[in-house]
Amino acid sequence: MPNYRNADDVYTDLSRRINREPDPKIWDHLVRKRYITEMVAEEDAITMEELVAEYRGLEQLRGNDSHRPRIEREVPPDKRGEALSRILAIEAAQGPDVQRFRKRLLDDKLLTWEEAVSWIEEQHRTAGRPTMYAVVPVPEEANEDEPFAWLKQAAQKSLKEKSTWPVAYKVKTIDYARPGDSWVHRLPVSIGSPLDQLRVISERLAKAYHWPPAAATVFVLTGAEYLIPRARITTTIKSPFSALRTISIEVLASVPVREVTEIYADARRRLLGPGGRDPAITKEWRAELAVFVAEHNDGRSWREAMKIWNEKHPERRCDNPSTFARDGRQAYEKITGSRLFWGKDKNSPASG
Repeated sequence: MPNYRNADDVYTDLSRRINREPDPKIWDHLVRKRYITEMVAEEDAITMEELVAEYRGLEQLRGNDSHRPRIEREVPPDKRGEALSRILAIEAAQGPDVQRFRKRLLDDKLLTWEEAVSWIEEQHRTAGRPTMYAVVPVPEEANEDEPFAWLKQAAQKSLKEKSTWPVAYKVKTIDYARPGDSWVHRLPVSIGSPLDQLRVISERLAKAYHWPPAAATVFVLTGAEYLIPRARITTTIKSPFSALRTISIEVLASVPVREVTEIYADARRRLLGPGGRDPAITKEWRAELAVFVAEHNDGRSWREAMKIWNEKHPERRCDNPSTFARDGRQAYEKITGSRLFWGKDKNSPASG
């Protein structure tokens, strides 16, 4: 079993094993369960393989929130957007906190992107253990004016008594980007450290100028302006039914309505692919056929289903099981976006 000097080592190894930065909420949970502390102390510790398995399991449980595929794309700015991006960068550079940071920690010299990444990771290596924050609920009986007095008394209690408290542990992280990578990198920070100071500034800039925190971090160190996109397009896949995919578009108010329409149309084409829209499905009877097929996909044959359909819908009578199966499949698949499996096991070809 590897020797982990601190939580940073565990975080780094876990990131390498899962090929990305751990989800912050899942990492916080692992910290609260003391898995990380035990791995560092080597006291009844789980192995990294077991930690990865635990992480994967929690990731699946969070499915709808954390493991939902999201495809984000940005529409580059036009000349107006480029000018806005430069103006925001100029104003951000004039911030007192940005100027102080650059003077004290960078000797008033901006870094290249590669140098910035090296600086961040070197600061992380030398900062020591990341600070762990404990969130403790204060009981109602504690005097509102004296919460620290209560906390002081609580801190003096035995470790056994403390273990029963509903305490939440958290770490604060800084986002940054590496050249050539399409994902955000994240590192836990130690309170008061240069990285923590950079985190505070980056988060302020991100809120003030609507920048991604990782881009704000790179800006402080390099001066590289973040190009404000005309639009951000996010595709969310909510379930196996592709018809439930959604497209979210965030656009600047200055973007003309016509261009917003074009952006949406392009995003829709990318999502659905060629032939994604079928005008025939707008006919009411085809939508009704799709529902009928779903209701009667209980092991009966297409011929048996067709007979029931003809009894209920004589105006849309069909006498050929193959034609009925074709129309039923097309209607179902156009409505749901998913392939129809017909038969007793829902996984066999259509029977006559």
